[in-house]
Amino acid sequence: MVITMTTTGPVMPPAPEALPSMSRPAGLPAVLLAASVAVALLAGPLPAQAVRLPPMRPAKLSVTTIDKVAYYSLADLAKHLELKATWSSDRKAYTLAGKGPKLVFNLEGDGRKLFIDGLWVHLGDKVVTRGSNAFLSVTDYERTLRGILNPLEAGTLPPVPQVIVLDPGHGEWDPGFTGNDLTEKVLTLDVAKRVQRLLEGKGYRAVLTRTEDKALAPDKARDLGARSAMATTVGADLFVSVHFNSLSPNEAPSGTEVYAFTPAGQRSTSSWSSPEDDTDPKAEPVNRHDPWSALLAHNLQQQLVSSLKTRDRGQKTSHLGVLRKLDCPGVLIESAFLSNPAEARKVATPEFRDQIAAAIVAGIESYAKGIKALRAAQ
Repeated sequence: MVITMTTTGPVMPPAPEALPSMSRPAGLPAVLLAASVAVALLAGPLPAQAVRLPPMRPAKLSVTTIDKVAYYSLADLAKHLELKATWSSDRKAYTLAGKGPKLVFNLEGDGRKLFIDGLWVHLGDKVVTRGSNAFLSVTDYERTLRGILNPLEAGTLPPVPQVIVLDPGHGEWDPGFTGNDLTEKVLTLDVAKRVQRLLEGKGYRAVLTRTEDKALAPDKARDLGARSAMATTVGADLFVSVHFNSLSPNEAPSGTEVYAFTPAGQRSTSSWSSPEDDTDPKAEPVNRHDPWSALLAHNLQQQLVSSLKTRDRGQKTSHLGVLRKLDCPGVLIESAFLSNPAEARKVATPEFRDQIAAAIVAGIESYAKGIKALRAAQ
């Protein structure tokens, strides 16, 4: 069943009352994809005075309901974002390109694969086709992509970050992955301390959720909750949880992925490979910051993959307990696979851990400078 409705202004997916309005703040332009802003947010920010905003034009986007999911036409989005929409000759990809980033929607396989300037973003809903058009879910655009592509339409801008909470994953009775002569809890603390030193050298306040091999509570659920609670206590502007990946006994997987919390009403990235639907219709506190968590994740993924020369496993979402109760943008980083012997050998070296730390700081800096530029442009 397909139902189409036309509306003026950004259309939000049905969302619980816990989510804020994502309508545009008064006086802000409807479109922000001028080349200077795209560069500022996706490829290293420009000084605030370099930002140029296009003339204000109201959004006119039709919402089409397909199989009970609300969608935007990609052709309509292309016009709204001042991009040109084209099909590949084999109709297996749909591209939006022009000023700013290039978006390639890969329609093969599960139809949830998007590349933004070559960087992989896992979508929460399948891109569907009807006749000559393709459709992107309203939730994917409003909760994830709008923050990356068109942030002045993504609601009230967050503060320029000053206080950053770094969460070294695991600790004490929870070692994380152990193997290849490495223990995850030791490495996450080491990297987090390296990030802390670098951030403090740049004038940020960087707070660690743990500074030694100690858990924050006697069981997993309370331990994870205590980490996000600490972020609230210190007034964190950002939360970054540091982890390493593993998949035993399979040694093949490798690469880098960054997670934000799954938007309300969507399945997590990993659930699509299993029969279990883990959709949570109830919004969590961190969902108030969905667009900004997505923007932070995108900046971090870009910096990590570029610096470490690792395989890009994509920007993903998951119902992560350590992010659930946050009251600020937050992400979880899996920079490399400890279960992969080749990557484990790299992580074992202080030099590679320095690279990881520097890439995390570069991602945070890119996000911070982008927010500063956006605030200056208001």
